[in-house]
Amino acid sequence: GPIRGSLTTRARLETLAGMIPHEDHRLSGSLTGRLDLSGTVASPEIKGDVNVADGSYQNLAQGTVLKAIRLDLEADGRRLGIQRASATDGGRGEISAAGWIVLDPAQDFPLEVEISMSEATLVRRVDATGTVGGRLKLAGTAKKPSLSGSIEAGPADITLPRRMPPSVVDLEVTEINQPPERVQPAAAAADSSTFSLAMDLKVISPGRIRIQGRGLESEWKADLRMIGPSDKLSITGSLDVVRGTFDFLEKRFTLREGAIRFYGSVPPSPFMDITAEARTKDLLVRLLVTGPVSDLGIRIESDPPLPQDEVLARLLFNRNLTDITPLQALKLANAMRAMTGRG
Repeated sequence: GPIRGSLTTRARLETLAGMIPHEDHRLSGSLTGRLDLSGTVASPEIKGDVNVADGSYQNLAQGTVLKAIRLDLEADGRRLGIQRASATDGGRGEISAAGWIVLDPAQDFPLEVEISMSEATLVRRVDATGTVGGRLKLAGTAKKPSLSGSIEAGPADITLPRRMPPSVVDLEVTEINQPPERVQPAAAAADSSTFSLAMDLKVISPGRIRIQGRGLESEWKADLRMIGPSDKLSITGSLDVVRGTFDFLEKRFTLREGAIRFYGSVPPSPFMDITAEARTKDLLVRLLVTGPVSDLGIRIESDPPLPQDEVLARLLFNRNLTDITPLQALKLANAMRAMTGRG
C-alpha cells in the first residue's frame, strides 16, 4: 500500500555506536537529518538529507584514527547521493569520497563511490605503520562490490617478529551417524549470497617502505598488482631493495641486490632473491638467500672462491680453517648447521 511520512533525527553517534557489539571500534560526532517518505512499501521514495559533523572514528586493533569527519547525504527518490564525505588522519593526511547508492534491495543496492587519499596514515600498530595516497573506485552492489584503482604506499615501517607465529592447520571434520534430516548435500555448503569484494589494485612505492627486525635494516620500493576476490587474492610484481644491512652470524652484511617477487599464486607465496656482501681482510664474502619464503635456501660464496667452511672460518675468526681452536671449530659447526637449515 501507499506510505507517507517524515522522519527528523538528531543524535550523537556515540549512542548509536554503543548498540553495535564491536569493542575495537570507537565512533563519535553529531548526526542530523530530515527524510520524507512516499510511494509504496514495494517501491518507496525518499527525499531529504542526512549530515554528520565533527565526527571521529578509531579502530583500536589497527590503530586507524579518523578526525574531522564530515558526511553530507542527499536522498532523492531511490537514489542516495554522497555529496561530501571527508576526514583527516589526525594529522595532515586527508581522505574524501563522493558518489551514490541506489536504494533498491531487489538489485542489492547498486553503488558507485570515488575515494581519494592523500598522505593518509591508516595503520598505526607496534609492528607496522603505513601511509597511503591515491584514488580508488568502489562500484557494483553492496553484496558484491569491486574495488579498483592505484595506491602509492609509504612511508611505511614494518617490524618483523622475533619468532614467526605457529601455523594453523585446518582439519576437515566429517560427522558420522547423523540423523537423515540433518544430512545436507555438499553443494549447500557454498552460499552464493555471501559477501565478496573483487579487487584490481596497483600498489607502488618509490622506496619508502622500511623493513626491520631479525637482523635486517632495509628500505624497499614496490610495484605490485593485486587482482581477484579478497579471499583468493592474486599478487604479481615485486618488492626491490633500495638499501640496507643484514646481521648474520654476528657479522654485518650490506644488501647489494634484493627482490621479493610475487607470481600470482593463491595464496601468495613470494620468492626471495637477495645478495648481501661483507669483507674480511683479504676476502669478499657473499651471502645469497633464495627460494620461496616457506623454504628459503642460504649459501655463502667468496671472491676469490673458497670452500664454504673455509669462508666461514675467515669470516667468523679471521683465521684459516687449519688455525682455529677447538671452541671455534664447535662454533663453526653450529654456523654450518644454521646455514643448511638444521640448526
